[in-house]
Amino acid sequence: MNYENFLFSQLFMNYIENNETRYQELEYDDMYPEVIAHREYFLKSKHNIDSESEYDCILNYLEDNLPNELSIDSFEGLKELRDDMIKRGEIPNKLNN
Repeated sequence: MNYENFLFSQLFMNYIENNETRYQELEYDDMYPEVIAHREYFLKSKHNIDSESEYDCILNYLEDNLPNELSIDSFEGLKELRDDMIKRGEIPNKLNN
């Protein structure tokens, strides 16, 4: 694991622990592919910019993209990205959507 992945996962977990989201109810095995897919989506998002720190970029992404009860399936392209990652064997196929 590199620092960028570590930072994203820590900020993601901190965010869901302190904000009411559907992710609070997921078990770790079910949350893992969600975190990985969100990381990939963040990297391609408007929030991943060079003019701010990576920390701030991630926080901005989380604040904009993890509102209450929002499903990963509601992100345009995110469900397809997650499904492709499952097909490639990059994340386990243990989703309860």
